[in-house]
Amino acid sequence: MSERVVRQISEGSRVSLPPLVLEKLPHVFQEQGKVIYKGRNEVRTLEYAGETLVIKKYGIPPIFNRIFYSLGLRTPKAKRSYQNAQQILARGFETPKPLMYEMHYQRSLLQDSYFVSTWTIGAAVSASYKNLELIKAFAQYTAKLHESGLMHRDYMLSNVLYTFSDGSYHFELIDINRFILKKKPINWFLVCVNLMQPFREEEFLKLFVTEYARCRHIKESTLVWWVLRFRRVRNGYSLLKEVLRKLPGARYFSRKAK
Repeated sequence: MSERVVRQISEGSRVSLPPLVLEKLPHVFQEQGKVIYKGRNEVRTLEYAGETLVIKKYGIPPIFNRIFYSLGLRTPKAKRSYQNAQQILARGFETPKPLMYEMHYQRSLLQDSYFVSTWTIGAAVSASYKNLELIKAFAQYTAKLHESGLMHRDYMLSNVLYTFSDGSYHFELIDINRFILKKKPINWFLVCVNLMQPFREEEFLKLFVTEYARCRHIKESTLVWWVLRFRRVRNGYSLLKEVLRKLPGARYFSRKAK
């Protein structure tokens, strides 16, 4: 079975990466990596020369996505993560430094793909989401992101890390393969979609959105109303999907779609 490997390594990373990672990344991932997350995708860490590397292996995509990736109609997740990280850093925001990505193709179809980055010491915002000062600082950070044309499409509290030093909070983005990069501020519709994501409790969501509106000089009550309205629509759609899944034959068609 013919196999093709495509990889890109950031400048200066060849020195900081173990030789085996450059030569046999799948083997190193499987045999030497320490599992820190396992789900649809898998994340492992690797210790080398006093540093911790993070290797993310993306699950094999559905057949139609594999075809789109292989034809160049869509960018594979590992490559997107690498490119997005470079853009985020270039615009003055923090994310783990991208070191390389590697994609394996069999019979011209994408099989396994890997993204390698540096380790970060921050804690997830989700670990302290009831901290009111942290919520306000997170809202201010989000406003700066959007003003810079950046938007994390999976803007969950677990995808934003933070540290506190010198009397202020500092944030770092992870899991960035789904990301929007624009040359102008994020538009109103996308702002509302994005702001409804982080907080489940309405009390914290309102505080977050209110502080965001203050930072961007938007009428606070108006933005809160729209974000809550967007979320109610989203919740209604999610409920409808759950109802449809329980219909006779739904599981069969769901398996066929996969």
